[in-house]
Amino acid sequence: MLGDDVWRDWAATIANTIRVTATWKGGLVNWRAWLMPNTTAPMLMQFCHGAPGFVICLAGMPGPELDDLLLAAGESTWLAGPLRKGSNLCHGTAGTATPS
Repeated sequence: MLGDDVWRDWAATIANTIRVTATWKGGLVNWRAWLMPNTTAPMLMQFCHGAPGFVICLAGMPGPELDDLLLAAGESTWLAGPLRKGSNLCHGTAGTATPS
């Protein structure tokens, strides 16, 4: 949908944002739920907050710019294992529907 020049600029901006907001620890990577100065945001491992969502949403990004981050994020997700509070992607997504 975007021209090559426009997409190239967006892809560089996306890659830079993802890289500078990543938190590395011992070869693993995750992202905070929110970025605020002088605040310790939680490090969650869910689709909506953290590495699983980054891997899924950015897997189709063309080029190798994020490969190291996405591989480390995948490893982080694998080592974290399933959510303790349920098997859904995020916050019990499958159970939030209200019967009509």
